[in-house]
Amino acid sequence: MKRHSRGFAYVEVLVAAVILVIALIPANQAFRTASTQAEYSRSLLTHHYRAFASLEVTQARTFTQLSAEATSTGGTTPASWSDPQGTANRRLIYVANIDFDNADKDNNLSTGIDSNIVRINVQVEGTPISFFAIVNNRK
Repeated sequence: MKRHSRGFAYVEVLVAAVILVIALIPANQAFRTASTQAEYSRSLLTHHYRAFASLEVTQARTFTQLSAEATSTGGTTPASWSDPQGTANRRLIYVANIDFDNADKDNNLSTGIDSNIVRINVQVEGTPISFFAIVNNRK
């Protein structure tokens, strides 16, 4: 007498389930990696826009304010307009006088002072994000 089987045996279902689980482990890891990378990219983009906004706000200040800040900080200390110490992802704003015309003939932009030009640099602490601009005294 011939026996016709219908459906799947318990062992067949178990083997199929094991194969599916083994196949889904790398896919799950890929989704986790993609999610982590997306969060990191979102964070960098947010810092990018915040830093660029700080650059624009600083550029909107009068040249007298910029020049005074450059003189008082020497260009190596963060300006008073930077985020306070201890702020997460702090935006550091540096304003420096520069020797754009190389009047002292040493080919170093930071050693002389051009009275009508300053350099603004905005950095986000702990990230690779940095923007700079050269501002002249618009007369």
